[in-house]
Amino acid sequence: MIEKTTCLLIIAATIALQGCATRLGVEQIKVTRSYVTNGGTGPRFEWTPMTSIHEKDTLYVVTHVRWEPVAESAGARTVTWNWYSQDNKIVATRSMVLKFDKTPYQFWYRFPAANLGVGKYRVDTVIETTVASSQQFDIVP
Repeated sequence: MIEKTTCLLIIAATIALQGCATRLGVEQIKVTRSYVTNGGTGPRFEWTPMTSIHEKDTLYVVTHVRWEPVAESAGARTVTWNWYSQDNKIVATRSMVLKFDKTPYQFWYRFPAANLGVGKYRVDTVIETTVASSQQFDIVP
């Protein structure tokens, strides 16, 4: 009876470890491109990296990532955007859970530039607890 119980525990542990082994580590998610841009909808949307955003515009933080092996999902991940003022004080933070299904994968967060106000800023994009990218930009009148 003890041998049967031990055998079942070993099988259960093996299955559990296999499930853990298939989840990609956050270090396997590589940023291929990241930028700040202004935006709108449809044809107005700008996929062009910018360093100055007008206060009346919507600020987009766009990040492109990929991972290996390409056949695997990177799973659901918490992504956080932290905005910092010129004096390195956090002025805004937003988080959401995104499902990294297929590589390459692109995601973004939009934020009204007026919520920050005129000034110099930095935004860090954090996947789980790892800073994936950091962008500096100005909000201008």
